[in-house]
Amino acid sequence: MNLSTIDLSRNKLVDDISFMFGKNKSTQSADYSRNMFEFDFSKVKEFPASLVSLDLNHNEHFGELDKGSEGMGGTTGEETGADSEKPGGQVLHQ
Repeated sequence: MNLSTIDLSRNKLVDDISFMFGKNKSTQSADYSRNMFEFDFSKVKEFPASLVSLDLNHNEHFGELDKGSEGMGGTTGEETGADSEKPGGQVLHQ
């Protein structure tokens, strides 16, 4: 499923959402904040090139973004400011 905007914030959703990311997706903005998602960033190999905003605030994610991860407008995971050392999530913007 390809959606330009996804807002699943402020629910009590659980599970791994790493499948929501990938180069074949057309998502521009995704808000998964304030849920109970638990997922491993190391499973995410590519973000959609169209992704400009990602909010993972108040979730349990771990692992490191692969230094070769593509997406967020062509930037690598390292350049997005994603920090697996900060529990609870972060907002990534291009």
